[in-house]
Amino acid sequence: MAINKTIALLLLLVSAAAGAREAASPASCQATAAEPAVAGPKAALDRNPSDLPSRFKLADAWSDAGCFNEALQVLQNGRELHPESKELETRLRVARSLVGEETYFENLDRANEDAKLKRDAFRCTKLSDLDACADALRMKPDDPALLGAQGDALVRAKRPAEAVGRYRRAATLAPDLPEVAAKLSAAEAQSPPARPGAAGAPGAGGTTYATGEAATARVPKAVPDARVARVDAGDAHSGHRYSNADPVTRSH
Repeated sequence: MAINKTIALLLLLVSAAAGAREAASPASCQATAAEPAVAGPKAALDRNPSDLPSRFKLADAWSDAGCFNEALQVLQNGRELHPESKELETRLRVARSLVGEETYFENLDRANEDAKLKRDAFRCTKLSDLDACADALRMKPDDPALLGAQGDALVRAKRPAEAVGRYRRAATLAPDLPEVAAKLSAAEAQSPPARPGAAGAPGAGGTTYATGEAATARVPKAVPDARVARVDAGDAHSGHRYSNADPVTRSH
């Protein structure tokens, strides 16, 4: 009865501790091996592999770091040395459960990501949902079909210039993708022409014209009133000549 209570308490404590942390990545576990919390118990077990408390201490250290596979391996390596240990068997069951739970959640996360990708891909290709296209391409950035679908969505959104880049990328990744070349040409045709430079567009005879204030600044000042020229011409016929000074009358 006492043994059963001990096992139950052990399972409860280990499970609660495991539930309070997430599994560590392989790279993190590799780095953890050099930390004192793990390196110390490992050195102690290496000195005396048959010492069961040292083995438990190392397994606990790995488990505390979220490295459940490493903890399981330490415990499994002690079975041949301690085939009759009930506590070792109990800890092994807990360790296997934690590893199985880790794998379960990894698979669940992967399934959720796959489901989201399918949903976003459907909305992108069938509904021209630009947000869904962006989300799908974050998960599969080099998918030519998704790039082409994003180009289609941009064209529908009246943004052909942006669609051109998507079609070009899709054509580079999959030259045989149906209709991409035609869609690319159509998007380029719909894109607005390049804006002229600051100096303006070339005019007739190669002359460059400015616009706005710059053009106004370059316009020469107005010539004298045309009426002055007409007066000069009329006076010439009447025998009078004008200068900027007083008029001079030609003698007859």
